Amino acid sequence: VQRILDDSPNEHTKRGLAQYSKLTEKQFGYLETATPASPYQREFSRNPNLTSRQIDRVIAAGKKGGNLHDNLALNAKLSDEQIKRIDHKNTRWNLTSNKQLTTEQIDSLYEDALKDGSNTDRDFLAQNPKLTEEQFERFWDGDEDYRQGHGHQSYLSDNPHLTEDQIDRLMKHPDADKEGLSQ
Repeated sequence: VQRILDDSPNEHTKRGLAQYSKLTEKQFGYLETATPASPYQREFSRNPNLTSRQIDRVIAAGKKGGNLHDNLALNAKLSDEQIKRIDHKNTRWNLTSNKQLTTEQIDSLYEDALKDGSNTDRDFLAQNPKLTEEQFERFWDGDEDYRQGHGHQSYLSDNPHLTEDQIDRLMKHPDADKEGLSQ
């Protein structure tokens, strides 16, 4: 990566590195200070491979609740403290779609969504992150206030992290998205 940074004047190449590559602190710093306007912040915010320190620097560069924070909420492996700093109430839709959430973060967001009555947030949580068996069961059974006791089977069907047993259960359920399971 460093050699490409040193040898390439191509902006497209540098933007691609900022958005997709696992960067060392030196490489990140090089791109971060490449120009005074730091044009790579948007690309950094979309990079799922950032370190915790790099995430902190992107958070500091972005306006609270702005696009950089929305992108981080969707893509980055965030600590609980970082979630608080990006104003997760305003970026929750993106955050619930984040495939790198921890078990505890999923539980916390689920509880927040229950308190707020947000069906969409619960749907995205069922659909995106890797769920424990207990979390899968919670979505399978549904909530008392959600769809008159029906679960989130159609959204669970789209979750790419399902076990073989979970897929088998969903294949037998009438509300499951069979097309989503086949992908």
